[in-house]
Amino acid sequence: MKVLRCFAVSAFAVLLLGACAPKMAAPFIPVIPQDLSSKVAGGAYEARVDNFLLIVDVSSSMARPYAVGSRHEVAQGLATGLNETLPELGWSGGLRIFGPHFKDPRERTRLIYAKSPHSRTEMAAALMAMPAPQGTSPLATAMRRAGDDLINFPGRTALIIFSDGEVESATEVLDAAAELYGRFPGNLCVYPVFVGDSKAGLTLLEGVVGKFSCGFVTRATDILSSEALTAYATKVFLQKAQPAKAPPVVVEPVAVKPEVKQEPVFRTETRNLKINFAFDCAKVRPGEHKALAYFAEFVKRHPEISSIEIGGHTCNMGPAAYNQRLSQRRAESVLDYLVTNFGLAKEKITAKGYGLTKPVADNATLQGRQQNRRVEAVVSIQVKVKP
Repeated sequence: MKVLRCFAVSAFAVLLLGACAPKMAAPFIPVIPQDLSSKVAGGAYEARVDNFLLIVDVSSSMARPYAVGSRHEVAQGLATGLNETLPELGWSGGLRIFGPHFKDPRERTRLIYAKSPHSRTEMAAALMAMPAPQGTSPLATAMRRAGDDLINFPGRTALIIFSDGEVESATEVLDAAAELYGRFPGNLCVYPVFVGDSKAGLTLLEGVVGKFSCGFVTRATDILSSEALTAYATKVFLQKAQPAKAPPVVVEPVAVKPEVKQEPVFRTETRNLKINFAFDCAKVRPGEHKALAYFAEFVKRHPEISSIEIGGHTCNMGPAAYNQRLSQRRAESVLDYLVTNFGLAKEKITAKGYGLTKPVADNATLQGRQQNRRVEAVVSIQVKVKP
């Protein structure tokens, strides 16, 4: 694996964190972790991701009592247990916190551990050194800074957020989630762990997942047993190993000296759009405006893009014929928004409704239906690389 280019937090840096905020005692660990190494060593499983980044909420609301101990103690304990389950597979790991008052008041979030390959011992020390809960909850800032962290995480990444969802601005958090998906389409899945009690907090974290193409929300109370935490870690980090294929028989061709020709080299640039809609509604919500602007800016910057398909989709609530018409209205609503607000050429854009035929999530759950009520578009261009 390519060596992680960001810094690994030293023991000295972990000690410095205590100079900025009061330290916690040893974390309350609600489960006895089970090491997943045996599943990988036996050949039944392999890594699903190449990297992972934990974001832990250390704001004042995390000091409130929870199912066992405080919210912070449960989050800290689950993160510690999760760290102990992971086999040594050479992946890169990181830990970012937000909420406490740092020495510099402008610093509202901090990356306190990052290393490739991941070290269980060093992450455990960083988790132990997290400050006591205090301050506000700038989750949006932490997510945007996480985007900068992930530039140094090549390949597939799992983003795990431990929080009660009680944030400064829900709109800013959803905007930050959309921006993060736009920066790493197809390579980043988000798995929030809800350590709270409020319906609004849970709904916000479900909304964050809805901005991505993969991931799910888990209640902390559902993974407080050793078996449940092990199953969670397996689902996030591992996948069934594919059987090895027999090597093909290669017939060596007669060597012919090729004509040396300098061929141009191209790279592909892609921009993805994914926005969600309220139930039985085709109106673009204000919270999606930034994602649309981000998409439109790319299209305007590349006039060589000749065609764009805006695809509208629905959940499975209601008759198929009605959902077909609703998905078409959603696609046309986004087309009209892009043309009216950003001056995109209408003749290049096609709006097409797919109804309920292409779900991306399970329609049996509220969260899945929310993800399926969407409009998507993808544009790609070939850019010549200068020699």
